[in-house]
Amino acid sequence: MKYREHPNRRTSCNVSRMKLIKSNSSAVLCLVSTCVALWFMLRRSSVDQSKMIAVNNFVLAESRLRMVHARLPTHTTYATHEHSATFVYDNATHVSCTLYSVIPYRTTFEIVQDLGCAHKRCPIGLFKMKEGENPTHVPQTPMVIRTGLWENVRMLYELQDIIRIKFAIMSGSLIGLSFNGETLPWDADIDVHVIDDDIAVFDSWLFARPLMDHRPQHEGCSTQCVFYQMPRADFYMYFEPDARHHIEYRLVHVPSGVYVDITRLRTTTQRQYLRNPTQSRPQTVDTPFLAMKASVNKLWGGHIYNPPQMLPLRRCTFHGFPMWCPRDIHSVLTQQYKHYDNRVYRKKHAVFNATTRCWGRALKF
Repeated sequence: MKYREHPNRRTSCNVSRMKLIKSNSSAVLCLVSTCVALWFMLRRSSVDQSKMIAVNNFVLAESRLRMVHARLPTHTTYATHEHSATFVYDNATHVSCTLYSVIPYRTTFEIVQDLGCAHKRCPIGLFKMKEGENPTHVPQTPMVIRTGLWENVRMLYELQDIIRIKFAIMSGSLIGLSFNGETLPWDADIDVHVIDDDIAVFDSWLFARPLMDHRPQHEGCSTQCVFYQMPRADFYMYFEPDARHHIEYRLVHVPSGVYVDITRLRTTTQRQYLRNPTQSRPQTVDTPFLAMKASVNKLWGGHIYNPPQMLPLRRCTFHGFPMWCPRDIHSVLTQQYKHYDNRVYRKKHAVFNATTRCWGRALKF
């Protein structure tokens, strides 16, 4: 007797076969999507790894800079699950910078490193930082200080554009600039002058600013200090009217505690000030001459300059930003520090490498 398959059984088999094919298709699609996701994850990981290699070597490849120029005309943030990088490109000054942090930049200041503006940056943390005031009492690691210095220069650059004045880089900051356009690797603050007519313009702008809601706990500031808000919420500035203090203004970056000392430099013909003690002065002082408040009030830290040493100010680049410097940098620095251009600094066991344009540690002299 010939066997015949029941029609209902054939239908059930077809249904089972269709379910098997459908489940296999789903499995294949799932496998393909998983592979694609893994490929993107590996690709992102390799990109992040290349970025971290750039961080460790303190080098930003030229090809990466070209990519930044092409894809990021102003600024943007590239964020991953572990790292965040902010690329900044200024079409006017052609300055390209990269900032890395363990979490998105601007959310925190910790472990943010400036890799520089279109050129190789020097390693940080090789030298013990110079001890100074810490207005905001923030734990200051070398990386936090480096970030604070960069942010302060950026703020000075922005203020110059807002107020229409010039800040002149001076003292230890000018030494660092003369070597490689940055602060010395053991310095934790910045020194600038505001000169002559710019003083009145600066004062009128500052004194019209809103006052701070509360008085910060600030070391080295008298009870007469007045605290002003800045255009950026992460900064404040105080004015010191006390005649016994040689620094008139201080700009403070709150997240890092790093600050800028801003002092006045005025033209005067009062030669009786030359009888006061000063830190430095030219061998022959002209009339008129430029004097600091400390030189007038017999305080520590005063300097006197002849006008041709300082004026007119000339353009210079400091931490990647266009700033202003004395007309004769060599003359000003030689007056203050006779051997400022020595590439060996024994006190810090430091040697300047002219090839890499960076300071390095010297084990023996």
